[in-house]
Amino acid sequence: MQLPLSASDGGASNVVVRQPILVLGAVVVVATATLVVLGTVAAANTPVVLGKKHVVQYGIGWGTAHPRLIFNGGDPSGQARHLTWRDWGAATAYARGVAPIPHPGGNYYAKPGVIELRASRLGRCTPHGPRAYTRLQAREAVRPGGPLTRWGAWGGWKSICTAP
Repeated sequence: MQLPLSASDGGASNVVVRQPILVLGAVVVVATATLVVLGTVAAANTPVVLGKKHVVQYGIGWGTAHPRLIFNGGDPSGQARHLTWRDWGAATAYARGVAPIPHPGGNYYAKPGVIELRASRLGRCTPHGPRAYTRLQAREAVRPGGPLTRWGAWGGWKSICTAP
């Protein structure tokens, strides 16, 4: 479309005006890209937590970032303490600590044994909740100072977002 530059020149100088829709389209594209980048940065800055807070009634450490202690709230075998995490926030995070080890004849050994944890399956336990590891696997010493068991689901749980 051509419009006169001014009314005083009688239309002798014409200027080509670009369609306003193209300009608006460019603004929308830039705004959308900015929101996507900011949204990604915000999601990356949101702390990742371990499972769902209050997943069990007397639990400790659930729904928190890199907990030093987790406890199911029941018998001692549902506890791991002095946890040191690595790769927190990555697709898989690992921890090492100590835990009560059941004695084959009943009760527990007097000394705790080593436990290793593997948190994975980043997702959300609730639609608008924080990003969370939704799966937890463990392996622990068969006796204090002994070899570790194979990896298995923590407490037999399929997900640490819901109680078994």
